[in-house]
Amino acid sequence: MGLSKLIKNLQELLNTKESRQLKRIQTLEDLLRQLKDKEQKFAARLEVADDAHDIKRLKRRLKVCRAQLKKGQQALFELQNLDDPSV
Repeated sequence: MGLSKLIKNLQELLNTKESRQLKRIQTLEDLLRQLKDKEQKFAARLEVADDAHDIKRLKRRLKVCRAQLKKGQQALFELQNLDDPSV
């Protein structure tokens, strides 16, 4: 195989990898945005909740949302800095 063909194959492979990573980052950002909206919705509902069962359920959902947001934000940070050698 000639050098130009090897370089072409390598560039295609790298471009595919970069595009997959970019798509993964965009998907993760969308999911985090949706999760943040859910968190705000649960917080607003908690403000007006009067039943002890509802309050407990909403607090549990908020706790889960916040934990998943934290994990998702950490994963997003790692994905975004994967190609950056200075970090």
